[in-house]
Amino acid sequence: MPLAPDITRPCGHVHVYPTGRLGADPGHPSWCDRAGCATRGQHRSVQLPISVGQPEAAIADLALTRGLAPGLEPALALTVVDGAAGTEVVLSLGQGRVLSYQVRRLLDLATRHRTC
Repeated sequence: MPLAPDITRPCGHVHVYPTGRLGADPGHPSWCDRAGCATRGQHRSVQLPISVGQPEAAIADLALTRGLAPGLEPALALTVVDGAAGTEVVLSLGQGRVLSYQVRRLLDLATRHRTC
């Protein structure tokens, strides 16, 4: 579509509009699901299922969580349901990072020493 006669732009010029954070709510982190924060007393992301696509003995989910008070750091909430009982373990981001390294290490060991 042609421009108005008084507007000139070099070929390929693109104007970037500053819309990145206009819809953001400053009271919620960008990852917050925003449903029930006040009731739970914490911000929580959507829960990511830890599933391999087949039935397992336990059901596990992972989410980011953070208290409502300003200045608190986010943490990882690991929820595991085994039968009728469920347990939630909250790990700092540092613990989560180390956990990911250790899980990778153990998976490498398991696949390296597989006898089948």
